[in-house]
Amino acid sequence: MGWIFHLSGSKKHIENSIRGIRRAARLLFAWIDIDLLITKADPDCPLPADDEEHIDGVCHGHIVGCHWDRPMLRDGFYDPEGELNPRLRVRDMSIDEALRLETKDGYKIRRVRVLLRECALRHIGAYVEAKDDKRFELDWPWRYLNTAAKKRGCRLRARTIRNFPVRGAGRRRAVAARRNGVRCNTIRG
Repeated sequence: MGWIFHLSGSKKHIENSIRGIRRAARLLFAWIDIDLLITKADPDCPLPADDEEHIDGVCHGHIVGCHWDRPMLRDGFYDPEGELNPRLRVRDMSIDEALRLETKDGYKIRRVRVLLRECALRHIGAYVEAKDDKRFELDWPWRYLNTAAKKRGCRLRARTIRNFPVRGAGRRRAVAARRNGVRCNTIRG
């Protein structure tokens, strides 16, 4: 059928999910668009120091599959514990806070490594799209993505929006991706 499974509209949690990957596979897509954001750098990260995403035992944030930086406002997520401000950005959430969010129909935000593993199992390539976070201009997110995809046997490509959120930001993200072995192009937003 199509080349990249990508849903238009505001509810992006469907394609950034295990169910979305399985749907893309059933529909015979070669790739799925997975949007990426990064949680906060957390000195009190509950994950072990040797987590594959930590750098020298330090948490610089965790990459998750999520489109909207404010998922409770824009994508139907809510905090089942009722503790988080609905305006809270993913970049200001701990990994635990981001992973506990859910939608009324049971979708959850997942770590990118979980999504890459599902893509590999379903023989779907992950076409990741780095969203608005300056950390995607650094090496570590792309180095981790490249390593995590290879470790799980997942095909990986990337794209960024050329001038989002500011002029040239997408190009800087693409340069960082390429520098770390991830094939990446820029697109118009």
